Amino acid sequence: MCNLGENSKFKRLTDFLDVNVQDADICECSLDKFLLRCRRCGSTRVTSKGRRRNKRKGEVKRYYCKDCRHKFSDGFPGHLPLQIVEDILRWIVEGRSPVNIANDIRENYGVRVSPQTIINVIKRYVNFFLQFESTRRHKLESKVWQIDDTPQIFPKSGGTTVLDAIRRLAWITNVLAVDPRYWLSAYVSLDRTEINTSKAMKMAVQRAKYAPIKVKCDAYRGHIAGIRRVYPFIEIDWKSKKENFGYINLIESLHSFIRRKGIRKRGRFRSIENLQVFIELLRIYYNFLHIHKALGTTPAAKAGVAPSFNSWGDFIRYVFRHLK
Repeated sequence: MCNLGENSKFKRLTDFLDVNVQDADICECSLDKFLLRCRRCGSTRVTSKGRRRNKRKGEVKRYYCKDCRHKFSDGFPGHLPLQIVEDILRWIVEGRSPVNIANDIRENYGVRVSPQTIINVIKRYVNFFLQFESTRRHKLESKVWQIDDTPQIFPKSGGTTVLDAIRRLAWITNVLAVDPRYWLSAYVSLDRTEINTSKAMKMAVQRAKYAPIKVKCDAYRGHIAGIRRVYPFIEIDWKSKKENFGYINLIESLHSFIRRKGIRKRGRFRSIENLQVFIELLRIYYNFLHIHKALGTTPAAKAGVAPSFNSWGDFIRYVFRHLK
């Protein structure tokens, strides 16, 4: 039995527990696993440097690194408190617009933010989430993946020519690992070609850190050629919707989930960049916070990537604890 002193409190120590030893016995972990580290150099020679007052976040504790002399706080990036960030991410997934969210934040918290600030917050945290996801390896390797795309209709561009008045069509190419139901990639493009299918497959393999044995898709030739383009030895099993409409039922169910949540099919997004950011946020929610009925847990927990989370706040704390 380990002895860390009478004044040690395991609840405080586990706040700094490294994610790689979450499943280990706490008594088998060395004390340096629990120590606060400098964000710049990783040193544990960190001391308290008082507190600073933020007009929106309140009091924020500050630290000082004796090795690199870097000063940092224990708060989260940005000028908004975590509760407001949680509400922003939750409302976006529910399908509310940045304009409505900005109005609700002003009414509920008395904080004035612009719709562009809402979008900037989403971009910042999506980058952190993707950075965290890139460091994880799937423990459950699914032998079968499914791939398909779904259209997204952009509003009119406002030009004077006939072509400008036509609504633009974008395509979201999705890849899903069957066994853990993990949504691996969502690639947005303005055309439907085999190159975009190849990019979606490459992105999925990079995130999962493994490749499947079989990929199931419909009879669209772009998917078949795109998979062959980058992974010629993977088995491709395809059937047209006329032969078997429910052959790739899992990813069709995913498309239904996308439309029920924050990605409406018509006229909400005005740029492909914003659509890509919003679809990535929805993908993170689906994998890490959405309880899948068939699994009884989240896809990320089933794949062994991370535990299931009850709220955006819990997930954000877990991500930043790992990135630090």
